[in-house]
Amino acid sequence: MRNLFRFLVRYHLFLLFLIAQVWALTAAFRVRPYHQSYAWNTAQNAAASVQKIYTDAENYTRLREINRDLASENAALRARLSESRMDETIRKGAVQDSLQSYTFQEAEVINASFHKRSNYLTINRGYNHGVRPGQGVLSPRGVVGVVHEVSKHYATIIPILHRRTRLSGSMARTKHFGSVLWEGGNHRIATMVDVARQANVKKGDWVLTDTRSGLFPSGIKIGQVKSFSLDPSSQSYVLDVALSVDFAALQTVYVVENLYKKERRALEVHAEPDAP
Repeated sequence: MRNLFRFLVRYHLFLLFLIAQVWALTAAFRVRPYHQSYAWNTAQNAAASVQKIYTDAENYTRLREINRDLASENAALRARLSESRMDETIRKGAVQDSLQSYTFQEAEVINASFHKRSNYLTINRGYNHGVRPGQGVLSPRGVVGVVHEVSKHYATIIPILHRRTRLSGSMARTKHFGSVLWEGGNHRIATMVDVARQANVKKGDWVLTDTRSGLFPSGIKIGQVKSFSLDPSSQSYVLDVALSVDFAALQTVYVVENLYKKERRALEVHAEPDAP
């Protein structure tokens, strides 16, 4: 109580001024219609501004949820594409069904690097979600890389932008294949080597995935030929490929599981010359 009395004594002039201002404004708004209209419009504008801020924040939150839902739907749709199914068709009476070869699981990139010689990504999916080392990873724009290490809830990805990455690719127009790697420097440019000189390469040709590695379905974009030259030592083409994925702006990815990879690998091991 004593503190309240001291406060009133100390600030009594300011409080009297404030009361007088409120009384004056109230009287003006009551007497003059213009002031009433101005006050009403000001209050309405302030309320509308607050509501807009709230609505924008709510829409942003909903947009993140919508993006996650769309990513999950895209994963399911990718699994239904013909490229994700085996060419072989099973016939049971009059019913035809193709074998599902690949599944896709959406994930978000929560950490990444792209300016080092050996870069990596971290995603918010792990062992508990079915992610395993050696699985392929792609984005809505094209190939990203391969799963490296996995914990219960997270996984690290070795992208194309890594010194150890070497992916199989093929020319969309001529079907000639080669190996895609990254030699450092520009994070938007990779190199494709060992392309046969008979490929008749042209600037602008698309480089796509093929099924040789077993990581991805065929036909996923890797990049587009920017320039090329003939390697005199191997008599094969070396291509500069503009990557379809911008690793500096990567957010949503899909982890790819080849359902028949183990079966195929077990068969191919026995066919290798050094196999026991």
